[in-house]
Amino acid sequence: MSQEEQKTSLVWTGERHREMYDFLTNYKKTEEYMTAYEDTFFIDHNMVKGGLVLRNGSELTLVHIGQTVVKTENGFEVISTPKADVNV
Repeated sequence: MSQEEQKTSLVWTGERHREMYDFLTNYKKTEEYMTAYEDTFFIDHNMVKGGLVLRNGSELTLVHIGQTVVKTENGFEVISTPKADVNV
């Protein structure tokens, strides 16, 4: 994927796992097997519906279905808050 084709934001739908995986790994692992754990995120369905948890250093951010994840200079941020229930 060329630099121009790379997305800078993506809505988490709870589906399209490959697209989100590639986005959160900065398109550096597009040919590799997807894992549920990387430096920038992990999957935990007990923490949040949809299972996506962002990791920015020691800070964890739950990503609810319908929220937008944005690539920033410092990692990834969530910019919208839909009506969503945490499973915890």
